[in-house]
Amino acid sequence: MTVRYAHEYDRRLRALHLGCGPHSYRNVLPAYRYAPIELAAVCDRQEERARAFARQFGAQAWYTDFARALDEIRPEVVFLVAGYLPDGRPAYPELALQALRAGAHVWMEKPPAATSAEIETLAAVSREANRVVMVGLKKAFFPAIRKAKEITRRPEFGAVTSLYVR
Repeated sequence: MTVRYAHEYDRRLRALHLGCGPHSYRNVLPAYRYAPIELAAVCDRQEERARAFARQFGAQAWYTDFARALDEIRPEVVFLVAGYLPDGRPAYPELALQALRAGAHVWMEKPPAATSAEIETLAAVSREANRVVMVGLKKAFFPAIRKAKEITRRPEFGAVTSLYVR
């Protein structure tokens, strides 16, 4: 397998990244050097973080207002790495809907929603907009997770009676 870097692709997607927290810094933004994207802008509610991330990761612009960023940048793809709303629900459904309605494909962290109705709405808007929505469930395919699944499906293991996920 050959690893390609962003600059080696003939075409790169114009990208907007929302969420400039520690997870983005350590895990998401550094991976962009391998993806066929042009980081047009970053967006965060905290201006200092947005500015610092734009500088650190080479974004052309920074924003504190997501709607304004969507309108001005007109991204082809939006990466969402947001937290939770004050009531404990993930912020992703509304943010993803805004991005889809602005004409962008969406990649978001997990969990994508709090209810199946929110997932159904995202799927419907995704179809209407002819845009892809993808959720970063990478850990679901880790070897340890796959092995745990294999072990718990064995008859001698018995029924699963409790599950703790962190």
